[in-house]
Amino acid sequence: MNGDEYSTREFFLNADTVAFCDGKYYYYQEKGSITKKLTPKIFDVWDAGARLEKLLINNKFPKAIIRKFNRSRFNNYSHLLKRFELNRDKMTPQDTEQSVHNLKMYRNSLRIYKTFIDYIFRKEKIGSERIIVLFNLLKLKYRKK
Repeated sequence: MNGDEYSTREFFLNADTVAFCDGKYYYYQEKGSITKKLTPKIFDVWDAGARLEKLLINNKFPKAIIRKFNRSRFNNYSHLLKRFELNRDKMTPQDTEQSVHNLKMYRNSLRIYKTFIDYIFRKEKIGSERIIVLFNLLKLKYRKK
């Protein structure tokens, strides 16, 4: 699942040349696709993101880009977690179990990349919780108004 998310970027990185054309691209949207219908498959994006992050690290991308991508993974996880919680009661027990498994795999695949300043002060967002971390020890929850 989501293999094209990874492979497309790997192809671009390994290509000697990227060409453009004036052709038209017609995007067909499948009515039963995972972006239209809530199924456990929509929560199965963690592996592609983790592999993409490793691809960035292995190809020595600047740390700022890796951190930005990493932050987008945290934001995506938070969005999926909210979406799951809002729709949990509409899912079958089997779909709920598979979705919970996928979300746990996603959470376990996330790593925080810290700079020196992050050890002194940083903001984190996990699920619906917003946290300020001071000196990498003290965690304070806060609400955004």
